Amino acid sequence: MGTPITPSCPRCGSPMQLRRTPRGGQFWGCSNDPHCNGTLSIDAFSWEAWRDFPVRVEAAPRERYSQCTFFQTCALPAGLVEHFFMAEVDRLLIRAMAQWRLDFPRPRRGGAPPEYHNMLAVAETLLTRGTTPLCSPALEQMLGTTDWRFEDSRSTSIIVAALQRVAWVPSIRFRPLELDSDEEHRAFEWIQSLITNHGVPWQLLPQVKLASLTPKIAPGGDERGDFLLVHPEHDPILVEIDGDAHMAHQERDAARDRALRAASIQVMRIRAREVRRGNGTQLATLERTLLDGQVNLPEESRLSVIVRWCKFFHQIQLALLAALRGGWLRFDAPWNVGVMPPPLLCRHFDAQALIRLAVSDLFELLGRLARLHGRLFPSGQPRVLLITPETQNEQLDVLVAPADGSADALSPIAKAQFLVSDVCLPVEIASSSVAATPTRFESPSREDVRWFLQYLFRKQDFREGQWETIERCLRGFDSIVLLPTGAGKSIAFQLAALLLPGRCIVVDPIISLIDDQIDNLNRVGIDRCIGITHRMKTDERALVLQAFQSGHYLFCYVAPERFQTAPFRQALRTLTTQMPISLIVVDEAHCVSEWGHDFRTAYLNLGRITREYCASQGVTPPLVALTGTASKIVLKDVQRELGIESIDAVITPKTFDRDELSFTVIPCRSEEKRACVSGLLERLPAAFNLDRSVFFRPAGTQTHAGLVFCPHVGGSYGVVEYAEELKRFLQTRVEIYSGEAPKSYDSEKWEEEKRAITRDFKRNRFSVLVCTKAFGMGIDKPNIRYTIHIGLPSSIEAFYQEAGRAGRDRGPAQCAIILSNDDPKRSQQLLSPATPLERVAQVVNETDRGQADDIVRALWFHVRSFRGERAEVEDVARLLDQLGDVESRRRVHITW
Repeated sequence: MGTPITPSCPRCGSPMQLRRTPRGGQFWGCSNDPHCNGTLSIDAFSWEAWRDFPVRVEAAPRERYSQCTFFQTCALPAGLVEHFFMAEVDRLLIRAMAQWRLDFPRPRRGGAPPEYHNMLAVAETLLTRGTTPLCSPALEQMLGTTDWRFEDSRSTSIIVAALQRVAWVPSIRFRPLELDSDEEHRAFEWIQSLITNHGVPWQLLPQVKLASLTPKIAPGGDERGDFLLVHPEHDPILVEIDGDAHMAHQERDAARDRALRAASIQVMRIRAREVRRGNGTQLATLERTLLDGQVNLPEESRLSVIVRWCKFFHQIQLALLAALRGGWLRFDAPWNVGVMPPPLLCRHFDAQALIRLAVSDLFELLGRLARLHGRLFPSGQPRVLLITPETQNEQLDVLVAPADGSADALSPIAKAQFLVSDVCLPVEIASSSVAATPTRFESPSREDVRWFLQYLFRKQDFREGQWETIERCLRGFDSIVLLPTGAGKSIAFQLAALLLPGRCIVVDPIISLIDDQIDNLNRVGIDRCIGITHRMKTDERALVLQAFQSGHYLFCYVAPERFQTAPFRQALRTLTTQMPISLIVVDEAHCVSEWGHDFRTAYLNLGRITREYCASQGVTPPLVALTGTASKIVLKDVQRELGIESIDAVITPKTFDRDELSFTVIPCRSEEKRACVSGLLERLPAAFNLDRSVFFRPAGTQTHAGLVFCPHVGGSYGVVEYAEELKRFLQTRVEIYSGEAPKSYDSEKWEEEKRAITRDFKRNRFSVLVCTKAFGMGIDKPNIRYTIHIGLPSSIEAFYQEAGRAGRDRGPAQCAIILSNDDPKRSQQLLSPATPLERVAQVVNETDRGQADDIVRALWFHVRSFRGERAEVEDVARLLDQLGDVESRRRVHITW
């Protein structure tokens, strides 16, 4: 695989290189030297930041002249993945359960034909889209896990125990065929027997490249450690077997050891003579350390066996994909495949049926991708055999088997062996990037794409506008998608992006939307996505950019201003050299018009600059703009600014009506608002046929969540006061959400607190959220059953968007506005077209705050933002005077 993550230059964005000072120290220097002399301290990239980002892992292959690659992916039933998300199961445990390696031969006759490379790249993207992607629906059905639902803490305990069992007691342990010396062979056998005989959960991996374990070892070299030992509750140990030759490299070894210890990896050096004797003080110390790792292992359970089968199922499919890429399986000939499962799995379920399903399921996925790509694919089903250590006289194209030595005697029956083993590493494993070229589909099949919709997202069919959006994306056409809130715009572009080779760039206006989109992808097991924001520290952003430009992230979410930064542009150039950008997505595209001409001018160059920097091999990716609310004027402006010229590019529904939403306006006086809110909340349970005692309590996915929108953060109609009122009235947990921190809150910690509140709300840990309109844009929670607006929203479009947070699962929802009109006569005057704007402003400004109602409060913002035509013209004239443009000033006055 490739090299581990290295930083990008903070000045020009080029990759940096480790260099030495005259005194032997190290620092990061720009590779673009002498044109750029950017530097970074070696300590700028802390282990704490580095270990949370994906790392390219390398190790010596099992056999000389073969190859190996590492994966961090295990496809699981949807109910299990959903519970990981809702219960926030420990990421380190999930990671340990999902990691494994594949040892396989080099390509045969140049590998797969070039015309199939894009199709194989997409297939690998689909299978490795996350650490725990959703497994095949057919596998769910065979395992009996289709209707799995986990709602309580007891379920979490059972799931965690099963994951611990799988992570700590691997189904397949790796055994090398070749090591560097006889002493290393003896050491490996001694350590492995110690682990298995005493049942300690250490996992042993030989010959790991040291740059895969710490950023303080230069990635360009080939330094490897002899044996890496990883334990779930202890720091990793690197065991080095030192022969006499090591005496000449003590200074170098000491520097390496310091770098590893800085990454919390203990180093134990054992003299080769002790290994030959079989005893000694260093061996005894290692033995004590390993035996100190005894833990009470969870028992094997039905759930742990299901997880093991899911993992092996996934290993089979990715091994066969590697066989196709290497030319060991062909696209124009029948497959003859053998699979040897580990003994532990054969004691449960029907091994032969599951293995045949793994192959046929991959076969169907590839067949549908082939049709989309316009490629031929074998029509007959593969021949699949269950292989045992005693099997003889078979002739196989490929054998998928454990890398524990049990299949070594079976080499004569197969042209190529693809050997899998479970591993555990103290890092996130980066996915390998497969080179691809831009692709457009001439006539994609709706039925094939619908199959992937179910496979990836568990959606049975397209909603209105989704297929039209996906089809245009797959055919390479730009689009503006104007569909109601909750219509599934995000899934449409995500599915299209996953079916095209390359990576997807998504432009979002605010960080909370980026967090929400990434959260929703994680919910269906797609975690190879990142948001690059100003919230990141410098070292974190550099690490992310390095992983991004290597192709690890399938979806990258950014603000429009990110395209104006040199490091991001440089990363895009690097990425598009090896693979295309599949889609450019502008989310909440109405911001292009509403914000671009005002305070975020980066939106106005977005169409041009994204196409320029996202082009690959002279091909510009399609641009899709998404919005749930935009007037005709805004829509035309968006189309013009983004350069979407086709007359059929705009996708709209037949109607914007949402039958699942019931709307009501409750008139009252301003001082009666709280009483009206209380009355509305009292009657809501009956509308859903529930008792009040349970309606406002969390109930997992059955929670009846609600949003109470307030016009302000503080004050009488602010989120703080209303939240306190509702806590007392409902006797349940009520939280707040606003763009800016309330006065009583620490502004520096508010962003993190908001994220925690959003996370808990989406995971149904409380049911009532009092918020400003900051929560109204794009946040996706399917089970919001009601929204209440304490006053007039800023516009019809804003109300449609904010109320549209409800009923996204197509279940019934109530949407209410509590409207105060304290002086109808005054309101009639203010809202009359005959009333001059100056008079409206005068009445609004002269109305005492205590006598204002919703009409006055709403107009206050309008008269502050627009002071009248004459005032606007005079402002423009003064500006032109200052610019010295006398002719333009004259034309302005003539027009006026």
